[in-house]
Amino acid sequence: MYGQIGELANNAGTLSTSIDTLSESAQQADSAAIQMASGMQRVGGQIRHIPS
Repeated sequence: MYGQIGELANNAGTLSTSIDTLSESAQQADSAAIQMASGMQRVGGQIRHIPS
């Protein structure tokens, strides 16, 4: 019985670790997307200034 409880606790720990990793990756992807968007806005602004 105690072996099963230990195993469950182990699995729960592993799960919460992967959830942490996932949310961290999501935050990084978020900031990367924000940086990309602001970079594209900058490029778009420069393109608009070029006389055709």
